[in-house]
This record gives sequence, structure tokens and C-alpha cells, in this order.
Amino acid sequence: MLDSEDVEINRQIYEIYLRSIEKNKKVAIVTNTLHQNVNKILMMLELQPDFIVSGEDFDKIKPFPDMYEFAIEKFNIKPEKILAFEDTDSGINAAISASLKVVDVRTGALHG
Repeated sequence: MLDSEDVEINRQIYEIYLRSIEKNKKVAIVTNTLHQNVNKILMMLELQPDFIVSGEDFDKIKPFPDMYEFAIEKFNIKPEKILAFEDTDSGINAAISASLKVVDVRTGALHG
């Protein structure tokens, strides 16, 4: 299990999350991380996304699009209305493969 010293927060994604919630945007966490770890992190940060898509529920995780395709279906929103924020090449590739536009938070570049 994680404790607070083990968690390194991506400040850019955290700030985007907070701004999205303030604007009443739907937010999903799409992560390769285990449920128990992502739940603990969200609890520590007092964050509650609309839902979580965890890699442990899928045979193919990022860079495959399966997790993002599930999120798109769950939101019931057209992919062109969704913007993903990613901090890894595998995440960017997964989002693009799912027909999403994606912001690379490391560089600010928009892909897709």
C-alpha cells in the first residue's frame, strides 16, 4: 500500500483536474495503476472523478486504446468532444488510437 511519502503528484494534471471540476466538466481517470493505488491517491487528495478506468480491468492497457474506448462509451460522448491529458508516450498513443485529442502535459503539445 502507498503512503503519502510514496506519492508523486503531477501538478499539471492535478491543476487541470481542479479547473475541470470547477467548470462542471465530466472527469474520468484512465490509468494503468491498480484500483487500490489510484483510490488511495484520490482519497489523499480529496478528489472524486465521475469514474475510474483502471488497467487491472483490461487485458490490453496503454498504449492500446481499450481503456479510453471504454471511457468514451461510459461517458456516451463523441470522441471529438473529449480531451485527454497525458504524461507518457504510451498514454498519448492510447488516446490518439481512440480518436481523442490529447494534451501532452510535459510539453503542452496537442496531438490527434
